[in-house]
Amino acid sequence: MKVNQGAILVFSFVGYTNQEITVQSSNTINVIMHEDTTTLEEVIVVAYGSQTRESIVGSVGVVSSKNIETQQVTSPLRALQGAVPGVSLITAGGQPGNNPTIRIRGISSEILERGPLIVVDGAPFNANLSTISQDQIESISVLKDASSSALYGSRASGGVILITTKKGHKNGSPRITFKSQIGLSNPTVGIHDLNAPEDYLKLTWQALKNTNQYENGQSETEAASSASNQLVDYLGYNPYNTTNPIDTNGNLVSGSNLLWNSNWEEEIIREDYLRINHNISMSGGSEKTRYFMSFDYLNEDGPVTTSNFERVSSRLNLETQVNDWLKVGLNSSFSRSNSSNPDQTSGSTTQVISWIYGLSSIYPIYARNANGELIRDASGNQIFDLGNGLVTGQAVNNTRPVFSGENLLATIILGKERRVRTNYLANAFAEIKLFDGLTFKTRFSFENYLLDSFSFEDDKIGSASGVQGRVSQNRDLTTTLNATQTLNYTNSFGNHNISIDAITEAYTNTQDDLLSQGSGFLPGIQDLNGSTVPETIGGNVITSRINSYLGRVGYNFNQKYYGELSWRRDGSTRFNKNKRWGDFLAGGASWVVSKEVFLSKNNTLTFLKLRASYGELGNNRTTSRFPFQSIFQTGFVNQENPGVLLEGISDADLRWEKVESLNIGTDFELFDGVISGTVEYYNKESVDLILEKPKPSSLGVNKVLTNIGSIRNYGWETSLRSINFNTNDFTWTTGINFSLNKNKWTKLPQEETLVGSKRYIVGGSIFDFFIREWAGVDSTDGRGMWYMDVIDTDGNISDKATTKNYAEATRYDIGKSSLPDIEGGFTSFVKYKQFDLNLLFNFSFGAYLLDTDYSSLINPFENPGASAHPDNFNAWKNPGDVTDVPLLLASNNDHASRSTRFLFKNDYVRLKSLTLGYNLPQSTIEKIGLNKFRIFLQADNILTWQSHKGIDPEQAFNGVSNNRSPLSKTITSGVLLEF
Repeated sequence: MKVNQGAILVFSFVGYTNQEITVQSSNTINVIMHEDTTTLEEVIVVAYGSQTRESIVGSVGVVSSKNIETQQVTSPLRALQGAVPGVSLITAGGQPGNNPTIRIRGISSEILERGPLIVVDGAPFNANLSTISQDQIESISVLKDASSSALYGSRASGGVILITTKKGHKNGSPRITFKSQIGLSNPTVGIHDLNAPEDYLKLTWQALKNTNQYENGQSETEAASSASNQLVDYLGYNPYNTTNPIDTNGNLVSGSNLLWNSNWEEEIIREDYLRINHNISMSGGSEKTRYFMSFDYLNEDGPVTTSNFERVSSRLNLETQVNDWLKVGLNSSFSRSNSSNPDQTSGSTTQVISWIYGLSSIYPIYARNANGELIRDASGNQIFDLGNGLVTGQAVNNTRPVFSGENLLATIILGKERRVRTNYLANAFAEIKLFDGLTFKTRFSFENYLLDSFSFEDDKIGSASGVQGRVSQNRDLTTTLNATQTLNYTNSFGNHNISIDAITEAYTNTQDDLLSQGSGFLPGIQDLNGSTVPETIGGNVITSRINSYLGRVGYNFNQKYYGELSWRRDGSTRFNKNKRWGDFLAGGASWVVSKEVFLSKNNTLTFLKLRASYGELGNNRTTSRFPFQSIFQTGFVNQENPGVLLEGISDADLRWEKVESLNIGTDFELFDGVISGTVEYYNKESVDLILEKPKPSSLGVNKVLTNIGSIRNYGWETSLRSINFNTNDFTWTTGINFSLNKNKWTKLPQEETLVGSKRYIVGGSIFDFFIREWAGVDSTDGRGMWYMDVIDTDGNISDKATTKNYAEATRYDIGKSSLPDIEGGFTSFVKYKQFDLNLLFNFSFGAYLLDTDYSSLINPFENPGASAHPDNFNAWKNPGDVTDVPLLLASNNDHASRSTRFLFKNDYVRLKSLTLGYNLPQSTIEKIGLNKFRIFLQADNILTWQSHKGIDPEQAFNGVSNNRSPLSKTITSGVLLEF
């Protein structure tokens, strides 16, 4: 470039402030670009298009690729946690590849799908999100209100998440980027503390003694002696070399040596497991064409032994301007993953945490004889202990009273739980410019998602040992076709600017499922074809369709006053013909106040926008594809003849659930973006909820699904960002976002409905606990107490008293909820010369957790063999003891039953991601032919502060634990090369 000395050159780039440089005598000009917070997210992907940040009238949260790259997320939506206010996210269990459960602005349905609609590159996405690599994503937009999401109509009640993949850049030379990371993971938090064998035997002895003394009427001396003699028989196993290892004082007998200590946690929950991720991509473009190609490999182990997730994914996105009036493009991807999935979340007895909590360390992993010595097979190998009487006549160390015939470690090692996911997605479009201002765009997408689930239960050990092994295999094929036709007209008339969209859309989803199961296998055979006893076979093909007509009109005057109106009409096969069509309207307006004369020259408040929107959204995502029909199930046998069974009666007039949504917000900037933020209030009421209405049992069914309920979610959301320093050598920015959400029922089919630990009642919340209230321990006899209402002769509540009978205790609305008072995230970015540090915290305060994991470990001795917590040592022992832990009993009692005793605050702050990087100077890397060379360290979930220990704070939205395995904290080192 030839310019005269003294001329001014303006350097600009999207997302950065313009830099004006005066030309001097030197032939070299060095320019450092600074991030511009006012334009970084200027163009935002919205429903069926994109808009400038300034023109948006609704509520849209955006996470860019820059933010996603600071985290290691196998499922990309985990990047939303702590980044977008109003988005609640929980990942249940540590199995890698699991998708998080997401709620946007509360729970908008009770029976239907509560989560958001996922749209990838303009088409609804039905596969597992772990099939998409995070390095292929350009941005994630979260549409939270009716104005922004109404164009998705009947599927938008839970919000909409738009994922946009990378496209490349026009007029850019080919750029190849290679990134490689390798590191180790560990469980984020430990599980509850458990007693070692000596302490476990002491506690069990105490429980036996108390039962003998206070339940069976023995003297204290007799009770103690009986307990010592009963102990080994009661448990079935003796890990010590003495016949009765606990004496009559409850202490370990002198000379007792421990023969084994089965630390099931150490055997099943592993440490320092591997995570590897490699990615290579190429992008670029010419004046008319841009492209992006990517290949990604991920291999991630989980906290449970053998758990693993391995994935390969590829993507090709291509777009070209064929001529002045035609543009075409193709977005395509292929992904295949293979995972090993030992049970970590079901709560069954062979689920990992259930096993650890359900079986004490006194029970060996490998079989022992009566003297405690290992039993080996003919080849000298150890034999897994099953506790089901391996040696006939052996009185001890042979039969256990819990989990008989099972050994979880053997089940995991000898069995197999495999999930193979294959996903192909192709999305093609053509855009035709009919004349100035009017374009026609046609888009067709095809998705093919195959989930192959395989389960093998060993023929020697476990529940299938009696049938010589079992194989279960399911193949679920989901095919989605989506076609949209769009006409868009934009024009300006002086200061008047309009945009009109007319759209039609046709959506077809087909679910093709096949399941089979067989038993009777020869040793070493795991293929279903080797089954000698076919047990189950089944399958079905179900297709559902949605046809839609959409319209949107946008208007602004002088880019100061904005208005938008949208409408969608959906017809769904999930409803009867007379209720099949639904209309969804929304509108919004905004006012850029800072462009008014009275504020335009204000140097403090440099940007201010007020906006409001209102509209209706729908929910047609029912569990059944045809909920309006009374369904008969086939496959039943009636005296050797084929039979059918009525599944239930239906409401032929069943219709959409609707959400009426109001959003009011303001966006502002102070001092030219040094401080910026957003404050929003929302009120979202779901009406015509589909709920179960009770019916007289004389009808043959006791309920019917019908539209009969309403629930309201409302609250505040705030997002703030500050540029604390911004110089050539040093930059520091911080941000915080948080939401204050509330929820309550406004209409129900009956006065109250009890659902687990909750009571649904008008005016109450779906998150409110309704359980018995713990009243402490009676110091005279050690019995636990609960509160109960006292009823007078008129049937009114006159007082409140205590009772030692759990069944008599009253369930109360105790004023505590599993819904947090506040949740959100905090970010900090620091850059000094070539070094940078990025931190992301997420937090939650005010929620309560009913820890049933912990309660299962308190006084478990009525069911011998289960693990116990050290807190049992605080139990009452003698009259006059003041404690909150009742006496231990080896007989029926309700001391560990559901009550406020096990309700805990679940506040936590987690350092969700930390990235420390160093970029080699440009002058250095240019010498070796690179555009960029970066080395970095990433740590995810590295620190967790929590008010309640022994459990991962991410459990469930209903606030009830369920023996879930912990998430992983991961530290990796990486390198990024670009040339």
